[in-house]
Amino acid sequence: MLDQRLGNVEQDYASIYSFKMTVQDMIQRSSANRPKRKPPFYFDGGAYASYNLTEVALNLNMIRVKKHQAREEENRVTKQRSFLIDRTESPNPPEVVEFNGRRFVRDYSGATRLKQIYGYSCQVCGCTVATFECVRADACGYAEVHHIKPLGSGHQGPDYPGNMLVLCPNHHAAFDLSTMALDPETLEVYDLEADRELHNKGPIFLHESGHDFDSECLRYA
Repeated sequence: MLDQRLGNVEQDYASIYSFKMTVQDMIQRSSANRPKRKPPFYFDGGAYASYNLTEVALNLNMIRVKKHQAREEENRVTKQRSFLIDRTESPNPPEVVEFNGRRFVRDYSGATRLKQIYGYSCQVCGCTVATFECVRADACGYAEVHHIKPLGSGHQGPDYPGNMLVLCPNHHAAFDLSTMALDPETLEVYDLEADRELHNKGPIFLHESGHDFDSECLRYA
């Protein structure tokens, strides 16, 4: 399919770059017997012709762009195919490396209780990720807890419900990437969309009575 597209571009390129067809077409459309002669094509009678090549130049530039885009697409497909072909065979199991590190001791029981209060549903969209009993004994679903002010070093956010949101994995990732946030005053959700602008999505979908957010954490985020 790509070869066919490149062939079409080459054909267009050849037809527009043809000196005979281009100049002949201009003169025919711009001859002195035309009732009105206006740019981009005009012709002064006698032995000398003058014509404006603006339209032809634009067409030629368009063809150059198409050829460049076709080459870029061909390179992309070639690299993608090469990556997939080189990895058709299963590699050796990943190497296990031991290391010493530190981690924050989180209040997992508190996070679990908050998820139960919301029925393992996302506070932003209301969706629940279904699970099987073999995955979760209660089979009530899957959700994640987001800390509005992160717990990590440099942030030192508190680990309690006032700094927590129950979210689905997608919206958890959006909050972690700061492409989604809560307005500290209205608790409305703002989302960064494809136009690179923040859009108001309205108030959060689920907000149980008594689940009060920490205003300092909201302003921090």
